[in-house]
Order: sequence, then C-alpha cells, then structure tokens
Amino acid sequence: MVSLVDIGVNLTHAAFDIDRQQVIERAIAAGVHMMILTGATVEERITYIEQVYLFQ
Repeated sequence: MVSLVDIGVNLTHAAFDIDRQQVIERAIAAGVHMMILTGATVEERITYIEQVYLFQ
C-alpha cells in the first residue's frame, strides 16, 4: 500500500464538524499515514492538539 502525507489539513473548519472522524478514518484507509495540520490562530492550534489526542 502507498504511504501518503497530507500536507495541508484544516480539520478545524466548520465544514468538518459533522463528519471529522469519518474524514480522518477515510484518509487512513486510503493510505494517509501522516497529516500536517494547518492553523491560523493559537485557538485553532490548541483545538488541533486536543483532536490529535483523540486519535492516538
């Protein structure tokens, strides 16, 4: 299987509020083994850190 890196993930966007976990699960199933999370504000970065702990 191909190992992929998604280099611009913005999962804190409201568009993902409904199915964020499913989006991540589909990415993993498609071969994504690393996601580089983007965040414009400190608050977004804190949200990402919290979400990362949910998927470890």
